[in-house]
Amino acid sequence: MSNSKAIIRLCYPTLITRFNHTTLVIKLEAVGFKTTAATLSNIKKQIIEGNSARKINLSRELLGEVARAFILVIESNWPWKYDQAKNEFIKPANTEDSADSEPEETPHQTHGIIIYEEGRRSTSEKIQFIKNAKKEIIEVGIRLHTFSQYFTSRRKSEFRDHIEQLLKNGVTMKCLMMDPSSEMTRLYFLDRAKASPDEAKAYEQMPQILEELKKIKNELNQQGYKGRFELYTYENFPYNHYMMVDPEEENGKLLLSSYIHGIRRAHCPVLEIRKNKARVTFNTYLESLNLILKEAKEIV
Repeated sequence: MSNSKAIIRLCYPTLITRFNHTTLVIKLEAVGFKTTAATLSNIKKQIIEGNSARKINLSRELLGEVARAFILVIESNWPWKYDQAKNEFIKPANTEDSADSEPEETPHQTHGIIIYEEGRRSTSEKIQFIKNAKKEIIEVGIRLHTFSQYFTSRRKSEFRDHIEQLLKNGVTMKCLMMDPSSEMTRLYFLDRAKASPDEAKAYEQMPQILEELKKIKNELNQQGYKGRFELYTYENFPYNHYMMVDPEEENGKLLLSSYIHGIRRAHCPVLEIRKNKARVTFNTYLESLNLILKEAKEIV
């Protein structure tokens, strides 16, 4: 395929809006192309970012296979067809062109609930999930360390700019972490440390993380946006990580990850639950979340 690089440049941005490299490896294998996340990273660095100084062995044959597989994955997951003459995807006129729409058939979907077995969603996938919020986003975690790093360790364009745009639009963002001074928190991490000794250090870092989140909150709220960034602590025993969007609306949605003893939180499977597809399940988790919110203490 002589224009393999052009095809890869066309396909990669679309694919990465929905799949991280681990998920994309699974999708590529489903269309008959076996590769690794490391190879995809090399392709990104050389073909997408143009890092010619990096010595990466990407043969013409490999790039041809990647290009063909990328096309097949897009055609399998979007209602689009590839036009080789124009090097673009043709989108049917009667199809809603929305990057937020889901494939009609998903290998890990059951009863309206999508299961991401490989764990935590990538930054771009989380942005994709929350970007159409109208009223409220609720993030509930243990330490919210990864969340805070989205603001402090990533380019503004990757995460912060998107959050600021949502706040400008009047969306309220509520973030909840365990109270670092709570006895419940100490006992939780003491138990976690039995299987994962590094959890003891994670517990010690919590006061600093809370201070970082306070700083982020103050910086955002000083901008005078229509929406506010709210920070809370809670003392309930943690069962799940929540990222919920517009829970009271008909199109409310939730990313949910249950905490598993001895398993890193980033590796726990993630469920995507849409209110209009799995109403009973969605409302069950919302009821539990509302109880946590009722007892949480706002950090002012």
